[in-house]
Amino acid sequence: MALVHELSWSVSRDGMLSECARRYYLTYYLAWKGWEWRAPEERKRAYALKKLERLPTWAGAPCTSRSRTGSRGGRRTRAARAPRT
Repeated sequence: MALVHELSWSVSRDGMLSECARRYYLTYYLAWKGWEWRAPEERKRAYALKKLERLPTWAGAPCTSRSRTGSRGGRRTRAARAPRT
């Protein structure tokens, strides 16, 4: 099954287009299929730049993922033992 790049609309996309048409084009059109091995270098670069995150966000990602699994019961605790007599 091949991926199809369809035109879509959202409030965030509309806001980005209103702010900067170049940023909108680079983010949603030039970066498309930038993950492919044979993609042109310009497309790969646009895709990589689109995926960049700020350092505090990147550093906090493991904490966020751990807190999510902890809230879903992913945290293990020891079973209570009966006291020895």
